[in-house]
Amino acid sequence: MDIGVVLDLMLHDLDLLWFLLGEKPSSIEAIGAKVFTTFEDIVNVRLSFPSGCVSNLTASRVSEERMRKLRIFQGREYYSLSFPEGELKWYKVKEGELEKKTWKWKEVDPLKEEIIEFVSTVKGEKKSHISVENVYPSLDLAFQILEKIRIVG
Repeated sequence: MDIGVVLDLMLHDLDLLWFLLGEKPSSIEAIGAKVFTTFEDIVNVRLSFPSGCVSNLTASRVSEERMRKLRIFQGREYYSLSFPEGELKWYKVKEGELEKKTWKWKEVDPLKEEIIEFVSTVKGEKKSHISVENVYPSLDLAFQILEKIRIVG
């Protein structure tokens, strides 16, 4: 609660977005609200990219429901990836019929794994696969969002 949700929670989503697209957004719209802290506790961000991709992100510490989903709409396909459940659903309209497939994977707590890797790196037990160069684009975008954010309430 000593930092806003953009740098706390949304940063992971921005990192994933950078990994998938590898491009900087051409426009950023952001709105947020302070509910429990003096920082933004809920934020909605809309990013438009030169490639035509549009991303809508929400990060919240207000909701009781823990959710981390990635939804991709492409042509006549829809992908819904739920990280906490370890599940990917795929839908496609083909010849007037709706096809659906579901994949599940072993549950892993990514934040726990991140902390374990960080501690191992600090102790010198292993070298981190994450470098400043990997993190900079996501962190830079997070700060751009914070500059653009309009706080309501």
